[in-house]
Amino acid sequence: MSYLQQPVEAAGTQVDGSFPHSVTAVTSKCLDTIAYELLPQLNHSEQERLAILNSKGDRYCRQFLGALPNDIGYIEDTLFPECFTTYLGLPSPACEPLSGCWIGSDPRPTDPYGNSIAASTGVPGGGQTRVHDSHKDVLNDIFKTSGFNTIKEAQNIFRGKVSTAHHDSYIQRFISGSTTTRLGIIPDILVQNYPASRDDVATLRTASARTKPAIIEVKGLRVTHRNYPKTTRATDTRARRVPEEYKAKAHRIDHAIAPNETRPLSEANGPTGPFERALRTFATGGPIPVVVGAFGETNKEFDKLIIMCSKLAAKTAYGRRLSPHALGSGRGADSILRSQFRRVLGVQFVKADARLKLERVHLVGATPEEAIHLSRQQKRQNSQHWNPNTDCNSRFTANYGSDCNYQAWYEFRQSTRHFTDTL
Repeated sequence: MSYLQQPVEAAGTQVDGSFPHSVTAVTSKCLDTIAYELLPQLNHSEQERLAILNSKGDRYCRQFLGALPNDIGYIEDTLFPECFTTYLGLPSPACEPLSGCWIGSDPRPTDPYGNSIAASTGVPGGGQTRVHDSHKDVLNDIFKTSGFNTIKEAQNIFRGKVSTAHHDSYIQRFISGSTTTRLGIIPDILVQNYPASRDDVATLRTASARTKPAIIEVKGLRVTHRNYPKTTRATDTRARRVPEEYKAKAHRIDHAIAPNETRPLSEANGPTGPFERALRTFATGGPIPVVVGAFGETNKEFDKLIIMCSKLAAKTAYGRRLSPHALGSGRGADSILRSQFRRVLGVQFVKADARLKLERVHLVGATPEEAIHLSRQQKRQNSQHWNPNTDCNSRFTANYGSDCNYQAWYEFRQSTRHFTDTL
């Protein structure tokens, strides 16, 4: 029998008639029961059910509600209604009037919640990529504050883990070239001095600490029938697939570079190749997934990563300056930094999604033909370069303004990035 099932005359007592030791804990438990067990039984829309299910127990999707208007919690007036309605699973104020219209070069009908507007891949401007990169940049800053050495999009993560011949072949076949032909493993963030185990977290700054490189992979989710099942949290489901995707990609690389050392592509069991074995040498035996959902929620393992970062950041000079203790021991800095990390990430997650919807509203058309026209027009505007013949006579800007010259420079830069990463 739960507290909510107790008779009125015994309200607030436990089954045996005694009073609980912590009233706050009991109150929080009852509120969770009301929010996540009783409310879904009511007549809610599918979007509200998804919002309730996926925000259950999450510390990040609701951070914006208590955020002060300071550097880490400020939300613009235009974004706050979008953040709030998304959190509650209610129709978007900006997108509801456009429900039933079309968006994208491959026109998709819009919905009152803005799900299709945010999820559309036929919209120019790289909106989803910019959201992903903004999440990655904030997370990378937190890692650096915690004392980690990080590299974003490192392209030579297998250097020293496989033979030189295999590594050179891997760089040439899977990394060099344009972005459309690079099929190698390029993690969002490579942490070079990640604790090898939980026991090494406490001694990370000492000579006895053991470290390993760690792969941090950031993923984003949009509300679709495929991404958001009705009975499980979408971010946890997506996080479980990330290690398997890395393993499959390493298997394909092995099959292309060292086919005699690995099993066929069609077989799941059998000998593993050099790149699949090298992948296991990273911390946790593979990538550490960071999945951010459409409601600002994250996978359940993500908060453990942030707790570890706050503990390590509290031991740095920056963390000791934040400590309220006169001795500067860093004990108080842990809770301060943990709160700040959660706040800045939670606000970032909901703001980025709300901004994405508002930036795409002007590309919604009344008909599929109008949506295609708006997308193509926006793509032309994005691809236009500054005209050096009318704006400037500089030879450098004239070369930069040429699509041909710029493309040649870009491909050269991409082909040499793996070399500069080693410097």
